[in-house]
Amino acid sequence: MKSRIIILVVILLSSGCQVKTNPFEYDLSLKSVYAEGNNSYYIDQNNALLGWGQEFGDMPNKLMENVFEVKSNFKQYLVLKSDGSLWEWGSNRKFSSSFEQENHIPTKELENVKRIWTNSESLTYVLMNDDSLWYIGGDECRIIDETMINSHISGRVLTKIMDDVVDLAVSWRTPNAIAKKKDGSYWAWGSKVHHNEKEDDILQTLLKDVDENCITTPKEVELPYTIKGMIYTAGTIYFIDEVDTLWGWGNNNNHRINNSSQTYIENPKLIMENVSEVQSTEFCTFVLLKDQSLWGWGNRLGCLGLGYDDPVIESTMLLKQVKMFSADIAHTLVILENDTLWGWGTNKYSQLGKPKCREHKVPVMIGKLVNP
Repeated sequence: MKSRIIILVVILLSSGCQVKTNPFEYDLSLKSVYAEGNNSYYIDQNNALLGWGQEFGDMPNKLMENVFEVKSNFKQYLVLKSDGSLWEWGSNRKFSSSFEQENHIPTKELENVKRIWTNSESLTYVLMNDDSLWYIGGDECRIIDETMINSHISGRVLTKIMDDVVDLAVSWRTPNAIAKKKDGSYWAWGSKVHHNEKEDDILQTLLKDVDENCITTPKEVELPYTIKGMIYTAGTIYFIDEVDTLWGWGNNNNHRINNSSQTYIENPKLIMENVSEVQSTEFCTFVLLKDQSLWGWGNRLGCLGLGYDDPVIESTMLLKQVKMFSADIAHTLVILENDTLWGWGTNKYSQLGKPKCREHKVPVMIGKLVNP
C-alpha cells in the first residue's frame, strides 16, 4: 500500500500542480505586468508597483509608487520611475560601491533616465533623456574602453556606448545588442557565437565582414525593411515591419523561428501578419495579434502552457482576448480583457500565487478585479 502511495505522489508531481489556485484581488485595472525571474509584478492604473514571489511573498506587496517599468537581472532588481529616477536593490547590485552586500531597500542610483534593458544575467543598459546609451555590468565579450581597462572594478563602471539612440534590442543571456539611432541606422556588438550553446548567432550574418568573433566596438549593420520594433533572443532577432508583419532571422534552435526545422535561418523568414507584439525566451516565442489572440511555438519544458512538453513547430493559439502579457524563461503572465490575471510555469516561489507548488502546466487564474 505504501509503495502505491509513493507512486501516486510521483505521478502527481510529474504532471505539475494538482491544487486549485486562490486568486488574489485588486481594486484597480492593471496597466502592465512583468514576469521577471522568480518574481512577478504588476503596475496598476495609479502607477503603483506591486510584487510577489521569492523576494516579496505569496501575495502582492506594494513596493513603490509612480513607476514606469521594472526589470531584473540575476539577484538585481531595477525600477524606473515616472520622474526618470532609476532605483536598485538586491544582492547583485551593479551601481552600488558595496555591491557584495545584500540590500532589499530600493536605492536611487540615477536620474534623467528614459529606458532600461537587462539581459537576464549581468548587463544593464540605460538610455538617458539626452538619448545617450550607457551600460553597466560584466561579461566576457562586451563594450570596453580605457576607463574600464584601467579600473579594478571594470564591470561596475557606467560606460557610455553611443549618442542619438532611440531603441535597443538586447540578447537573452549574452552581451549582444543592436541599437537603432535617430538617423535610422542600426549598430551591433557582442559575440558571433551564442556562448551558452556554441551556436551561430545572428551577428554571424550581420557582421560577416568583421574578422573578430568578439566585437567590442559598435559596428553599423544593414537590416531589411522598415522596422517598427525588434527583439533579440539567444542568437535570433524578430522584427515587426511597417505593415505589422513579423519576421525571424538567425539561430533556430528550439524552433525559435516558426515553420522551419533548419538550425540557422540565413535570410529573414516571414512568420505571421497583423502582429502587435512579440516576446521570446530561450525556449518559447509568444506573439500577440491585433485581434488579441496569443500564439506561441517552441515549448521546451512545456513553456507554452499546453500541458505537455513536446516540441511545437507550428504557431499555435494559446489564449483569446489578451490585453497584455509577459514571458520569462520560467513563467508567463497574461492579462485578459475581463481584467483577470493568468499564468503558467514554475511556481516554486509563489510567482503564480497561492498555494505554492512546483509548476502549473496550463494557465491558472492568479488574480481578479474586485468590481470589474
